[in-house]
Amino acid sequence: MTGLILAGVDPLTAIRYQIVVMYMLLAAAALAALRLAERSLFDDAHRLRQLGGTWEHPQASY
Repeated sequence: MTGLILAGVDPLTAIRYQIVVMYMLLAAAALAALRLAERSLFDDAHRLRQLGGTWEHPQASY
């Protein structure tokens, strides 16, 4: 934003560009976090992985 203001651009335009850049960074970080979470939470067959501990299926009583 400082570079745009020093170049003589209207401050409101510089602010708009800064907001766009911030949203782009936020979107990139969110997409990266989702991708990393997907890799660690699901296996190759897209099944939810077991996260620590032991979990046993409850026995069905008929």
